[in-house]
Amino acid sequence: RNRQKGRGGGYVRNRRRTMRCAVIVAGGKSARYGKNKLQEQILGKTVLERSVEVFLPICDSVVVVGETVQGTIFAPSGETRFSSVKNGLEMVPRGCKTVAIHDAARPFVSRELALKLFKEAEKFGSAVPRLPVTDTIWRQVDDITTKADRSEYFSVQTPQAFDFARLTEAINSASGTYTDESSLYFDFYGEVHFTEGSANNIKITNFGDLPQY
Repeated sequence: RNRQKGRGGGYVRNRRRTMRCAVIVAGGKSARYGKNKLQEQILGKTVLERSVEVFLPICDSVVVVGETVQGTIFAPSGETRFSSVKNGLEMVPRGCKTVAIHDAARPFVSRELALKLFKEAEKFGSAVPRLPVTDTIWRQVDDITTKADRSEYFSVQTPQAFDFARLTEAINSASGTYTDESSLYFDFYGEVHFTEGSANNIKITNFGDLPQY
């Protein structure tokens, strides 16, 4: 398999199909966790290693924001997640058609889900995994509390895959900040393609979220 060095020193795999890339966001401070959660061990590998290894065999290039990982391209982290993603996109090699943005704190993402998202983004321009809300939802505005209909709500996960050119245009034109790329993409293009996510694709946020083996 032919490989060539991309910008930043990482390797790019040459393939005939549409060029797929990933940006792994690993520049957070883990403030709620209490220590660097990306270095926590899961069966002999770190959280970060498990998140990255899902994408290496299926992507032409992988950019990691905030951490140096062998076989990937380094990008500096920003002050916010939004700025970190922007930095990561700037390091994606030319020719990328579809890019997946993934939070490194989701180490249980499956390769099957990532591949599904790439394929659907290549068809629809975007692909965002979602899950129905299963807990009872209450809404509070000032001093008024009301019970919400949970059937009207769903949560989204990463990875989120997009047409690279369209996502880059949106992020470079944005005047504010966003907590994820689906919100940004929707604001700029008025549509997002959602697809079924995975209950196993949990995000490590607070101390105790990591399963014990």
